[in-house]
Amino acid sequence: MMRSERDRMDENSPLMYHIHLVELLAVCTEGKNVYTEIKCNSLLPLDDIVRVVTHEDCIPEVKIAYINFLNHCYVDTEVEMKEIYTSNHMWKLFENFLVDICRFTVGMPSGTSQ
Repeated sequence: MMRSERDRMDENSPLMYHIHLVELLAVCTEGKNVYTEIKCNSLLPLDDIVRVVTHEDCIPEVKIAYINFLNHCYVDTEVEMKEIYTSNHMWKLFENFLVDICRFTVGMPSGTSQ
C-alpha cells in the first residue's frame, strides 16, 4: 500500500485512513491506562510495529504514527512491558533510525542544517 501511495497522500486514501487509525490508537493509550494499553497491545503487537517501521518502503508518515504508538503503548506505560527491554526489537528500530538519518543527511547540500 505504501509503494502505491508514495507519491500522493490523498486524505481519503486507504493509507491515510490506516495512518489516522494508528494515530487514534496512540492517543487512546496516552497517559497511564492499563486496560487500554493491554487492548492496544493485542491489536498491534510489537513484532508488527517493527516489521512495518523497518520495511524498505515505509514512508515517514507511517513511521511517525507507529513510533508514537510504540511510545505510548509499550514504553510510557502504567504496566512495565518487559518484552520491549528483553528483545532485539528496539535495537532493530534504532538501526533503522540510523539508516534514515544517514539517508537524510547524505541528501542534504553541504553547509545546510535543519
